[in-house]
Amino acid sequence: MDAMATLREYSNSIKGVEIFRVGTHNGDDYTETDLDDMVGAFKELDYSPALKVGHTKDVPGEPAYGWVKNLRRVGEKLYADFEDMHDSVVDALRKRTYSRCSAEIYFNLKRGEKTYRRALKAVALLGAEVPAVANLIPLHKMEFVEGGFDAVGAFEVS
Repeated sequence: MDAMATLREYSNSIKGVEIFRVGTHNGDDYTETDLDDMVGAFKELDYSPALKVGHTKDVPGEPAYGWVKNLRRVGEKLYADFEDMHDSVVDALRKRTYSRCSAEIYFNLKRGEKTYRRALKAVALLGAEVPAVANLIPLHKMEFVEGGFDAVGAFEVS
């Protein structure tokens, strides 16, 4: 099997996932300006935030289970599109093994000569763990985009 066929085998996407919102979370206050800063940093930074299984310590060599492709603020919420999710994660999302997510955020991230006040580090997929941010749409209510973002639109499923 060639490398592209292998990539396609594990390529699954979800569009419009609520990952964060304005409010006080884990003792830190977040405003719309903070969300805008995260979106701005996302557009400029030289990495794509990874999808992780749970809130884990960064360990060299740990796999990413997908990637954040797009990030945007709509009102008081931060939305992301997930792409290239591993089949095991897609299966777990469909079975509701992981139904929630939690944004991991850098404060004052320094990259080169620039400091980003707020930047999205990663998104943790949560099962039994309770996220700090309440009332986000559960992942099992999202629709998968099977052919990539250009092929089909995806919206929340009731």
